[in-house]
Amino acid sequence: MSQTVPLFIKHFNNTRDDAKRERFFQVLGDILSFAQGVSASSSASEMTKLMPVLIVALESEMSLGTAELVVGALVTLLETEAAESALEPHIASVVERLLQLAGSEDHVSLKMKALKCLELMPKRFAPSVLSSSRRAVTKKLQSVTMDKKRLVRRAAADANNRWSMI
Repeated sequence: MSQTVPLFIKHFNNTRDDAKRERFFQVLGDILSFAQGVSASSSASEMTKLMPVLIVALESEMSLGTAELVVGALVTLLETEAAESALEPHIASVVERLLQLAGSEDHVSLKMKALKCLELMPKRFAPSVLSSSRRAVTKKLQSVTMDKKRLVRRAAADANNRWSMI
């Protein structure tokens, strides 16, 4: 990880072509799946370096598998304290994308990871950072609590409770 991530970031930042960036997102999926096998404490610094790439990946269209790995990486980062400074400037766009993923009908696992991210955000960020997104989040999460899967309803209710306390 410590050798791969800096090279990946260097080449990603030099690429502006959307087709090439899609290939980078596919490679990002491989890097993230490899990082899941490494302990969270040892990969946290490398994952923090990948935060700008994760944000660009979230804001663009990607395959379902890559989206699941990216959101899973966000969960891992939000469970550490390192994510606050890297994610704070992009919080509005990340929250918007997570709400889209949480409300989609595509994949339950992806939906659950997006809801987990939304639940962890009020724990990590000051209320002043999240307050602008509070109304949109609680409104969307209320509709997700009507999902047909009990597990999804429960995760949406937990996230909604956290956001309601802001």
